[in-house]
Amino acid sequence: MTKSSTACCGVLGLIAVVSVWLAFSTSADQPEQPSIVAVARANGPDARQDSESQTRRKSAHQSAHPPKIIPWIEVNAPHARVSKWAHMRSDVGLSYANITNLEHCIEGLPHWAKVTDTVIVLTKPAKINTLYPKLMQRKPAGLHIVGGLKTFILKDDYANPDGWRKIAAYAQQVVQITGSNVVVLGSETSLTPFHKGKTTIDYDKLRESLAPLRETGIQFWWHPVRILANSSAFPDREKETTRLVQTIIEVLPDSVFLTAYTSWHGSERNLRGEMTLRKKMIDLVGPDHIHDRIFATPDGYWHYARGTKKRCSTSAEAATQLATPNGGIIVDIYPGALSWVRIAKEFAQLMQPSPAAVKP
Repeated sequence: MTKSSTACCGVLGLIAVVSVWLAFSTSADQPEQPSIVAVARANGPDARQDSESQTRRKSAHQSAHPPKIIPWIEVNAPHARVSKWAHMRSDVGLSYANITNLEHCIEGLPHWAKVTDTVIVLTKPAKINTLYPKLMQRKPAGLHIVGGLKTFILKDDYANPDGWRKIAAYAQQVVQITGSNVVVLGSETSLTPFHKGKTTIDYDKLRESLAPLRETGIQFWWHPVRILANSSAFPDREKETTRLVQTIIEVLPDSVFLTAYTSWHGSERNLRGEMTLRKKMIDLVGPDHIHDRIFATPDGYWHYARGTKKRCSTSAEAATQLATPNGGIIVDIYPGALSWVRIAKEFAQLMQPSPAAVKP
């Protein structure tokens, strides 16, 4: 994501994401899949250490199972109004009046609850007590809320031990409210200088600094920690981003990495670039420990603050791509902030099993 698009998302105060299990199946004979929340609860520190090598090296060719959809939205300013930004997106076609970001988030939950039992909601540490209690009070019954944190406090030093101690405490606070033992760590801002080659990371220091996270027993999902290609400004970027991933999984072997190798329309055919990096990522951490990503919007274009746009996918195009079995890897689909409810409705319709596939 470019600097301008990041700025736009920050202004809007929320970014929407939906995660989808790839291997589509609507057979009624399929056993019900345990929720990600339930699985994470069973994976304490001892269980993670015992299964580390087996889990990371699991084969990518797994049996098909019903799709698991996990919407993801950022709500950094819960009580700010959404309507003042709606004019920026002519493709949305919705009027939000004076709805707040919090109400906007809640509006989409009943639609997502038709096809999933888990929703990710990311926010700033300062908004934990403002946001999550309200969501827990008003979410649909049976819908789990997985919280997430922005890691701004690490922007000057990603290995800062004091910063990681604070994040571990914030994560425990989130889990105590949501009851979900998974926390997403959003590090787009804090890792940008590193990804541009402007700063370095002391990996030995980071290894020690991550110890408080391990002690929480929480499973952490990382964004945007992944293997990146070399650039003219950062000739060793692939090697250094690989070392970052390796350091994290050494300390937290059940970590999940939210990648972006399939973000744009047709990117899955880029076999010499993104797909090569994707394979390296899978070889490093295992297929159960990455998410892919596809941008999906109502008109099939990602709109930037500067007025430009880039071809991505519509909901229907994304669903077609997802229908290709790919070993059960999860895909994060970004609808964009203002499309949260509309894309929720579209995916709820697209993901419903056909009547012929359901036994009476």
